[in-house]
Amino acid sequence: MQAASREQKRTGWRVPRITRIGAALLGCLVLALALRVWGVGFGLPQLYYWDEPTVVNRAMRFGTGDLNPHYFYYPTLYMYVLFAATGVFFVAGRVTGAFGSAQEFAKAYFVEPTGVYMAARVTTVLVGVLAIWAVYQLGKRYFNARVGLVAGLLLAVSPLHVTHSHVAITDVPHALLICLATLACYGVLTRGRARDYALAGLLIGLGTATKYLAIMNLATLGLAHLLSDESWFRPRFAWRRLLVWAVSSPLLWLGVAMTLVGFFVGSPYNFIDFRDFVADFRSQMGLSAGGAGQGALLLRCTIADLGWPACLFALFGLFRMLAKPTRSTWIFLCFSTIYGLEMLTISKSFSRYLLPQLAFIVVTAAYGFTQVAELVGRSLAPRAHQLVIATSLLLTVAWPLSLSVTWDHLQATKTDTRTVALVWADKQLPLGSAVSMQSLYGRTFDNVPLVTDKTLSRLERVLPDQGRMGQVRQSVLATWQARHVLRELPWSDDPNVLERVGARYLFVTSAYGDPSPAMASWLAHSGKLLRRFEPGLPMLLRTLNLSGRELLPVIPPALSVYELNDASPSARPSK
Repeated sequence: MQAASREQKRTGWRVPRITRIGAALLGCLVLALALRVWGVGFGLPQLYYWDEPTVVNRAMRFGTGDLNPHYFYYPTLYMYVLFAATGVFFVAGRVTGAFGSAQEFAKAYFVEPTGVYMAARVTTVLVGVLAIWAVYQLGKRYFNARVGLVAGLLLAVSPLHVTHSHVAITDVPHALLICLATLACYGVLTRGRARDYALAGLLIGLGTATKYLAIMNLATLGLAHLLSDESWFRPRFAWRRLLVWAVSSPLLWLGVAMTLVGFFVGSPYNFIDFRDFVADFRSQMGLSAGGAGQGALLLRCTIADLGWPACLFALFGLFRMLAKPTRSTWIFLCFSTIYGLEMLTISKSFSRYLLPQLAFIVVTAAYGFTQVAELVGRSLAPRAHQLVIATSLLLTVAWPLSLSVTWDHLQATKTDTRTVALVWADKQLPLGSAVSMQSLYGRTFDNVPLVTDKTLSRLERVLPDQGRMGQVRQSVLATWQARHVLRELPWSDDPNVLERVGARYLFVTSAYGDPSPAMASWLAHSGKLLRRFEPGLPMLLRTLNLSGRELLPVIPPALSVYELNDASPSARPSK
């Protein structure tokens, strides 16, 4: 303190004092950064995560000058962010001499996209680290600093958050903006200033411009507005007068208006190209409608992600919140409750759908942890109490931390089985061989990224053919055509169809489970197993079984390559 005072007198600047909480938060941020940077280049230059090319490709297309994505399954805010990030990468390349022109940059992207995807992934890494700070603030604001710190630590080591911070998709920034909007709603509840309403509405709009379900946070804003009136807690009050006041309040409508502003700023073509937006939005909703819900999947993923200790603390924390609810408690629980109910109605679910709720789960678990610590502390001496708390916290984070470290080490040190199989296929299969790859909805991200005639056809469709980019198109196509190109035939789970199309080599992946008995019997009699590629997963990942694959979808699959004994003449490779 004396040294700080002397420095202040000498320079006139006040030297900030780092508290224990501040130092611990800094440690959480450093840990989060390390876990998210480690292995961030997994798979490259191959792309093994479904939605990553969907987002990055459209971000790159903005470089043509057309900022309309012509695709509204996702809104465009994070695509614009990634466009800016790749722009920074391009400028850095021009300065260092890596790219002589925009055309060279475009060719590099289509031929060797590692640099662009690394720039996009590092952007998501930074967003993921920022989420740790946001969760700390959420826990601190609604409860206290200790709750925020424990919540930040839990999110920092969460395998679900770590793995999805490795890929350039919208889910991690979507969850961050939901957390920030809920944080702003606390200001609406406690201060009720116009700037609080405007900030909360703007963040909700920007979240919706990242992924549509963030619009549910309008309910949190509305509830914060209602509960800001103390008359809710009086024995008698005029319901009708209160509701009229709530609906007619200009502050509430300011928040709603700023939501629209934020949505327009982040995704303007949803308004400009409104007809296509409605069509794509209906199609997106149709993919998830008509099912019984996937609540059990998300529950399994939560347990596999945080471990039983944290989940039990979360249950206890929720019980304590509901036992003596406050106005801030209802605001805190509003979004996660509505979002959880929505997840019960959709027919298809993925582990990343848990990310918007994860911040609220870890804060609830942290609240339960601190409540247990207070109860235990009443019967222990101070030093024994501190030792029990430290030991309990280490045991709570041991599972998610070990899982995240194991996954990072696997991605950073092991070559993906799909990449190994690709190298093998280029060396062993004759040029032009007829192959059929097991796929899902016609997409082969979970199989070997072979270069086939269909690959070239898809590339021709997306490459521009006008102006200077026409020369880029010819150069890119010539580079791809010089690679080991095979002939791709449709995949079917029906052996009769595979025989009819005339495939010579079959590529089967474990990502979709074991083959059906009929398929397994047919492969045993009509095919020869040429090679099997095992991922060699560490024991910790193998113990997760089904929950683990649901939780960590980018775990390398096992691959099997079969040669059919009775291939038709049309399937035999040309000489």
